[in-house]
Amino acid sequence: RKRDRKTDEVEDGARAKIVEELVIKAIHSEGERLAPPAKTGEYRRLFSDRGQITFKLVKFLLELVKGLEVSRNNAAEWEKAIYEGAKVFHALVMEGQGTVTVDMEARKISFREEVSPGLNGVVCGAGSSAIVCAANPGTSSRSTTQELATIGEDVAYSDAQLLLAKKMAILDALDFVKPTEAQLASISVTPLDEKRVSVKAVSEVQDRIWLKKAIDFRVSSTCIDNLMIVHALAIADPNDSVRKSD
Repeated sequence: RKRDRKTDEVEDGARAKIVEELVIKAIHSEGERLAPPAKTGEYRRLFSDRGQITFKLVKFLLELVKGLEVSRNNAAEWEKAIYEGAKVFHALVMEGQGTVTVDMEARKISFREEVSPGLNGVVCGAGSSAIVCAANPGTSSRSTTQELATIGEDVAYSDAQLLLAKKMAILDALDFVKPTEAQLASISVTPLDEKRVSVKAVSEVQDRIWLKKAIDFRVSSTCIDNLMIVHALAIADPNDSVRKSD
């Protein structure tokens, strides 16, 4: 849209951005006014009842966006956007982290608890880790009842050890060369398929993920003799990389 100067100025310029903030504020304020008190430990669900989105509210929003591209949308489309957006926002707040998918053509928005959009991107970090295991990993113990075993111990690797190796490889990709126990505890890794994993983090690990603009992670492993080597790649959106370099 930058190629079209008029569109860039009118639809995406300062005035349009200010109007957008006014629209968001108006919707949120009305939702807060109508929302029932939240239960302990929960966030107030805005517009839990679609009937709360009145024509009066929508008419006010249409007045705000007069002359802008979005003014072509009708009242039913505004109602759907507000209701679906509030539902996804509530799910995201309650879960803390997740993946929001927007299909512009189908006009749909959805939320998944996994933190992994599954998009192709550019590598913004690479790391590795290793565990020493029995000669044949296929005969390794599957017990995970004990505490995480120390990497380097000459035993068949368990699920817990492999998970620890994945965590360490991911932290290495985030430039934590010697991760502490606290850093290991602040990251959650859930396999999604053969290579893709969902990574949730808090504290300084989450800050590092945001700093690197990592949106996804890929993990793979290679077994050489009795050594299991785990590789991890941090993936960023190519557009974020371009903006960062600019």
